[in-house]
Amino acid sequence: MNSNEFLSFCRASLYAFPVNWALLDSNDIVRQKLAPWISRKVSEYLGEAEDSLNAFIVSKLLAHAGAEEIRGELEVVLEEDAEGFVAKLWRMLVYYSLLLDGQ
Repeated sequence: MNSNEFLSFCRASLYAFPVNWALLDSNDIVRQKLAPWISRKVSEYLGEAEDSLNAFIVSKLLAHAGAEEIRGELEVVLEEDAEGFVAKLWRMLVYYSLLLDGQ
């Protein structure tokens, strides 16, 4: 397996993780924990605050959109950075799903 195949495999496994949306929603994780992170990261990528893009990403998460869907839509704005951004975002979703599930 070459490095591109390995990264695709890891990404597919990450994106296939069963996010516990009910727990995330009931604890308001998207708004409380992820929205500030999204705002910081978008500012880093674009060099300035972009409230409408932040709100768009948050709305996608609140609608339980999949990682590939979000990545596809963000490629228009973030271009090659969309992949890394969504992978980091999805890691956070998985982390909070596991954290809350273990309570």
